[in-house]
Amino acid sequence: MKLYPEARQALLEAQAILVPAFGAEHTGNIRIIQSMIEIFTAEGNVAQAEEWRKRLSEKQ
Repeated sequence: MKLYPEARQALLEAQAILVPAFGAEHTGNIRIIQSMIEIFTAEGNVAQAEEWRKRLSEKQ
């Protein structure tokens, strides 16, 4: 059983705490973005994965 919706929610909640505290370029935020890409890719949601890839390219 895949828990992708729950994982996405947890990542977004973590990001909401991490980014204001440490900034968008923090390693933890980069990992969150990478995880979101992996989840959307695993779900076959190419458009969402690409949206998160754009966010990642802005941080690197």
